[in-house]
Amino acid sequence: MKYVIAGGVNIKVLGRIIHCLARIGDELYIESMENGMAFRTVNSARSAYACFILSKHLFETYSATPGDDPIKCKLNIKAVLPIFKNITSLEKTVEKCKIHLDLNSDRFIFQLHCKHDIIKTYNLYFIECEILQAVFNKSDNCNCIIGETKLFADAVQNFQGNQDEITLAVTNNKIVLRNYIEDEPDPTKVVHTEMILEPEEFSTYNINQAAEVTFCLKELRAVLSFTDPTNYDLSIFFENAGKPIVFSFTEGATSFEADFVLATISEQEKLTPVTNLTPEITKPKRKTKPRKFPTKQQATNSSKTSASIYSFNTSDIHSRPSTSRDNSRPQLGTLAERSPDSSPKTPPTKKVKSVFMTLLKTPHVQTITSQVLASDSDEDG
Repeated sequence: MKYVIAGGVNIKVLGRIIHCLARIGDELYIESMENGMAFRTVNSARSAYACFILSKHLFETYSATPGDDPIKCKLNIKAVLPIFKNITSLEKTVEKCKIHLDLNSDRFIFQLHCKHDIIKTYNLYFIECEILQAVFNKSDNCNCIIGETKLFADAVQNFQGNQDEITLAVTNNKIVLRNYIEDEPDPTKVVHTEMILEPEEFSTYNINQAAEVTFCLKELRAVLSFTDPTNYDLSIFFENAGKPIVFSFTEGATSFEADFVLATISEQEKLTPVTNLTPEITKPKRKTKPRKFPTKQQATNSSKTSASIYSFNTSDIHSRPSTSRDNSRPQLGTLAERSPDSSPKTPPTKKVKSVFMTLLKTPHVQTITSQVLASDSDEDG
């Protein structure tokens, strides 16, 4: 197998792709196909999926040795990121980049051929895995918006940096972007941000059904970080709350294409109340009597007295949403990854979890009855 990317603009594109994917997930899935090479990732909460497909025309050399299996592996994206750390320097100094999978030494190799005959070789450990693929179809969505990336980037800049979710509401005559406020005891003390955009500002505005979807703002910022410098036309496909929203763009027919699939919060999950998980333990009241100093015989007998037992039942306690910002998002749907050695960790559940794929199931809440043993602090009577 031999894959060579020319230096200059092409190596800069590859570097920006790695940086963009690193802002979404922790693992980089690489797959070689007939029409090009795919770079994919998914976040730890399974609520965001990103895929870049580089056309084989973007490569200086794109060929596979007959009889060899295509590349299907997974890398730690933190190990790949330092290779493309300085994108500006790569564009000026790197003449070509060779990508090679060495099965004999179990290494995935990036080899940078720089000016002045300098060669930098990076040998990375990899894990063989199946294809990572989210199940979605952009044509099934009834709403489609296409506009310049700069328009979306300017709108997102008005939201606070610590904002987790954003709501997109559309009608036939306007688009509303506002911050999503959740679990606030006093909403009047929270900053409310709202942006209104007119349909004339977009090149395509096809709204067949009024809708309101809420999704994670962090992943949207990652999308805009890649597209903003080049000002690509960003396409948005969505339907209604609870179904995925897809951001997509293409750089020519011979360069690359990208899809970002984000989970959304369903209306039913927004209305689900939060249940307090703190059980109340009620101890029986004891009659207050004047304290008496026990005799020596009574003190000996009191040490043999069995302890009182207090118990409580937690069968009516439901799962509480996690407050972690990283894992508290609605879960992405089915990812067709069947690697036996890399089972994804189950993220903490949340009351606003959205499932838009078929294979993930809601965790079952078990009934647990536990007993708490507590000894008397003093002797009655």
